[in-house]
Amino acid sequence: MTFSSEDLAPANFNITLDTLHKGLQMIQIDNGTAQPGYGVAQGIVVCGVPGKKRIHASNLQGTLFPSLDIEAFSGRVVFDGTGKIVGTETFSIAGVISIKGLVGTYTEAADCTGTAQITPDGLTKMNFNAVKVNGGKELLMIETDNNTLIAGTAQP
Repeated sequence: MTFSSEDLAPANFNITLDTLHKGLQMIQIDNGTAQPGYGVAQGIVVCGVPGKKRIHASNLQGTLFPSLDIEAFSGRVVFDGTGKIVGTETFSIAGVISIKGLVGTYTEAADCTGTAQITPDGLTKMNFNAVKVNGGKELLMIETDNNTLIAGTAQP
């Protein structure tokens, strides 16, 4: 599989489909890279706000630039069905562990793509793009703020 993106050259991947052909694992095969990933079928789901209240367990991780500090966080996030978010996350930022409450807002379009703006206690606002997959059972999320490479999932 080849992606043309913001990179100067196309990114080439080897992929392996799961046995039900509803997901895949992948790894970039261009020299000088170490980029694994996965894909999940979107499935059949109704999307949009207003919607149902959803409680998700989140798991996101990645790198902050230019420091190259590793950031990871996991916890409970409540999407209230009207565009508001509350929750509690355990953060590991450069190995320093803290538990923080969070608040925010989200959007969700009819095509199951959306955005989230989340502000953990004592930290700056984090902006994400998201897509609902796996029949609405999972969100794939990526932070869109400059100097971050943070991505992961949120599952009921």
